[in-house]
Amino acid sequence: MFSHKKAVMKRGYLIELTLRYPPWNESKVELMRHLYRFNYFGFVLSFLGLRR
Repeated sequence: MFSHKKAVMKRGYLIELTLRYPPWNESKVELMRHLYRFNYFGFVLSFLGLRR
């Protein structure tokens, strides 16, 4: 028996992006803007052939 719990860091399985952390320069900010503005739903519909 152990009297203390072991410290465990839980992480996801996705790759950690450096865009998430500072320092942010202009290229990182522009890339994040493009990622947020992209129409992912429309891309999936086009990929599945449900939209032209």
